[in-house]
Amino acid sequence: MTRYLAEISWETEVWLADQPDHMIHFNGERFLGPYEDPKNRS
Repeated sequence: MTRYLAEISWETEVWLADQPDHMIHFNGERFLGPYEDPKNRS
């Protein structure tokens, strides 16, 4: 993973092929979900 760490985009989830039950979330407000569209807020 360290080989590609600098190329991974912020606010993304990464799945590791050698550890299929493990995902890494690279920060951000949400975990595994879409951001709410600010135009659609009531």
